[in-house]
Amino acid sequence: AYTNRANLFMEKNDFESAKSDFRKVIILQPENSFGWYNMGGCFLRNNEFDSSIIYFEKAIKLKPEYAPSWNNCGFAYLQKKDNTKAIFYLNKALSLKNDEPTTWMNLGVALLNQTKFTEAIQKFDKSITINPQFGNAYAYRAICKVALKNKAGAQADIALAEKNGYPVPETVKALAR
Repeated sequence: AYTNRANLFMEKNDFESAKSDFRKVIILQPENSFGWYNMGGCFLRNNEFDSSIIYFEKAIKLKPEYAPSWNNCGFAYLQKKDNTKAIFYLNKALSLKNDEPTTWMNLGVALLNQTKFTEAIQKFDKSITINPQFGNAYAYRAICKVALKNKAGAQADIALAEKNGYPVPETVKALAR
C-alpha cells in the first residue's frame, strides 16, 4: 500500500510525501531493493544528489543486476561533476542492459566533460542509433564536433536536435558557424 501511494505522490511531483512512504517501505522491508531505488529517485528528482547516491548504492547492493539503479547512480554522479564515478556506474548499467539511449547519452556527456570528444561521439552515436529522435544526443554530439573543428557536422547535428524538439543554446550555434 505504501509503495502504490508513494508512486502516486511521485507522479504528482510530491517527493516529500513519496519519501515518507518509501521510508515506511524500507523500514518494513529493508531487503526491498525497489524501495531503496525509488527513494533514491525522489532525492534525484529533488536534485539532492548525495542522498540519491546513498539510496541507489543500497539498491545496487540488494539487486546488482538491476541496470536502472546503476544508471541513476551514474547520473547522480554526473550531476555532481564526478565524471570518473559516473563513467563507472554508467558502464556497469550498459553491461547489464545496453539498449537504453539515455544511459548511452549520459556516458557520452561524462566523456565530453573529460574532453574525450571522439569517444563521446561514439556514445552519442549509439544513443541515436537506438532512438533517432533523441534530440539531446544530437545537441551534445554537436558540441563534440565543434571541439573537433567539424563545423559542418556540428551544424547538421544542431539542425537534427532542433528538428527533434531539443532547443540548442545560441552559444553552441555561434561556435558552429
